Amino acid sequence: MHPFMAAELGERFDLPGALEHGLLPLVWDAENPADTLSAYAGMYVQQEVQAEGLVRDLGAFHRFLEAISFSHAAVLNASEVARECAVRRKTVEGFIRLVD
Repeated sequence: MHPFMAAELGERFDLPGALEHGLLPLVWDAENPADTLSAYAGMYVQQEVQAEGLVRDLGAFHRFLEAISFSHAAVLNASEVARECAVRRKTVEGFIRLVD
C-alpha cells in the first residue's frame, strides 16, 4: 500500500509525526507508531530480504539501513557508509543495488 499524501490526511496531517514515522497507513493509524514502524521494518527484513536469501549478514544490513537513512537527499559516500557499518565498500554497493 502506498503512503498517504498530506492532502489526503487534511486536518489530521502532522509534519513532525510524518517526518519521524512516515506516512504508511498501517503506521499512521497505529496507537504506537514507533513500535508499529519498528515491527513493520523487522518483518520486511525478515520476510523479504532474509527469506529470499538476498543478504547473508542481517546485522550488517540493519546497520546499513540505519546509516544510509542519514544520507537521505545528500550525496552518498559509500565508503563512509561502509566505515559506519563495519563492512567492505563492495558490500555496501550490493546493499544499495538491493534497496534501489
